[in-house]
Amino acid sequence: MSKELQKLQAEYKKSLPALKKTTKADGEKLRKAMTVALEKCWDAEDSLRESLSKAREAGIASKKLADLQKDKGFKAGLAVWQKAVTVQKAALDEMMALIETAKSTSPLVAKLLSGAEKAGKASAKGSPEKKEIDALIAALKAHQADQKIIAGYAGKMKPGDKFYAVQSKKILEKMLSEDGKATTSEADLPKLLEEKLLKRNSAKIQALAGAVQEAHKAGMQGVASDAKAAQTQAKVGAMKLKELTKLVGEYQRARKKCAKDIKEIEDAKARKKLLATLDTFDKLQSSCEARLKELLAEIKKTAATA
Repeated sequence: MSKELQKLQAEYKKSLPALKKTTKADGEKLRKAMTVALEKCWDAEDSLRESLSKAREAGIASKKLADLQKDKGFKAGLAVWQKAVTVQKAALDEMMALIETAKSTSPLVAKLLSGAEKAGKASAKGSPEKKEIDALIAALKAHQADQKIIAGYAGKMKPGDKFYAVQSKKILEKMLSEDGKATTSEADLPKLLEEKLLKRNSAKIQALAGAVQEAHKAGMQGVASDAKAAQTQAKVGAMKLKELTKLVGEYQRARKKCAKDIKEIEDAKARKKLLATLDTFDKLQSSCEARLKELLAEIKKTAATA
């Protein structure tokens, strides 16, 4: 075995511990973990917003975090969200460390590969040394391919992957100032139509509509005997309708902004299903508005004849 090959193999062996940590499999595993972690942050944020709304309904008007934590539901929701943020930040840090390792070891792999290819040209074809060199070249090329994939993850990360945990303090401050009712930015409107988020928000819209319908039913049944209770139901219904109207309104904005993209969906069945879902949102809002209007009219009518 030539001294050049011995030197290359020694350098390669020395670099193996770092190279073994930058495989495509490691990168894919981390990428999936980041996706799951971000989704859990969003889910926990949704739950925290709901618990904040309930805390407001319970009479806590303060926007101070310390005061809101007196509400058990909000305090529990905050703990779940903060834990999700911590996990998401850890996944991001791990991915960034992996990317940095891939980038920092890339020049060494390129150097070793260049040396191995040079040694391969100088070795006799079919010789044992040539076979060892070819095996080394194959291994280095595999590492190089993995490094390229991992380094590319940096440019493929979603804004949420990179900034959610970093901006978590601002997210919470904004949530408290808005009483949990955030507005989707123009840039994020297309995300509302993604299958997973659409499914989650569809369930939320159905739940809000159900709450309005329950308030209407309870109010109408008791308006003649207990006007005050009916008024309370009307207030509950109005509060839920406000949330429903806001969320449906965001989907109306998304539908308008993404009209061309929706039209260009190749799967006709999927396109039809999406449009039907959006139509359902509009119908639920109209139905809830009509029910609340009916309840308020009945309360007014009862008060006039009392």
